[in-house]
Amino acid sequence: MNKTQLPPHLPETLKALRIFSNYSQKYISSILSVKQSTVSDLENVIIKPCNEKLSAISALYEISIEDLLLLAKQSPRDNITIALNYLKSNGAAKPTQEDFELFERFYRQRFKNISK
Repeated sequence: MNKTQLPPHLPETLKALRIFSNYSQKYISSILSVKQSTVSDLENVIIKPCNEKLSAISALYEISIEDLLLLAKQSPRDNITIALNYLKSNGAAKPTQEDFELFERFYRQRFKNISK
């Protein structure tokens, strides 16, 4: 896959995965052997990752590159909706607006507490 074929939500997906894994940009930069500013640039649509970095990122999160790219075809919120609906279809309670609000508060709180 070349860089021009990357899914539209890859930057925000990378950021969401980092935040939910409680990793700092500094930690990710050490794993990828890049500057911390490069991680920021990846998350802010300034640069696109090469295949080698995508492979390292997917290994870090223990998912295949294909799954990472599949997640990035939709926004993190849409992926959470899919996950909640999947849980619902398997007997969990129907997701409510409160579920989404709780997630958004959690996301914002985690985002503010993660150092770059």
